[in-house]
Amino acid sequence: MDLIQWFALAEPSVKISSIALLLSVSTAIAAVVGQVFNVRSFRAARRQEKRRQPRVDLSYLESRSEDLEGGKRYIFRMLFKNPSDVGNSIASAELEARYKVDNSVISMRLASDPGIDGPSVPFALAAGASLEVSISFTAPGALLTGRSLRDFVVHFQDTYGSELSVPVEIVYAAPEGRR
Repeated sequence: MDLIQWFALAEPSVKISSIALLLSVSTAIAAVVGQVFNVRSFRAARRQEKRRQPRVDLSYLESRSEDLEGGKRYIFRMLFKNPSDVGNSIASAELEARYKVDNSVISMRLASDPGIDGPSVPFALAAGASLEVSISFTAPGALLTGRSLRDFVVHFQDTYGSELSVPVEIVYAAPEGRR
């Protein structure tokens, strides 16, 4: 006996119960499928909202130093990426140099110089854009005399008030007689 014959011979209460069961299972399947689509839609909305939040990613590429009359210039090449859908700008840049005095670590901050090659701080980053920038900082000789600088951190602040910091290494220029 196949399913159709069984259904035709069944009592009316069994027929109603079978139809109700079939509708319940169909509704449950539709609910599960709907939930899957809702979760996907929610995740897509969260990703889109995350892209609307201002953000800048920073990569340290290289550094060098130059001896100047009465000081030293530190130059860093950085790559700024704006993965968001909102334009942003780098509003300020500072170099934090740390040194030791009597078992205490002291730090000094230097503001960035006007641009040497390309844009200088402040500069704009369009939505979805990236920009490679050389940023320099000049330390007067009086600040460096008698101090052994230990480590360096470059701090940037965007127009939304977020701070980006990256530890950097300095490649010192060889003295004139040792090249």
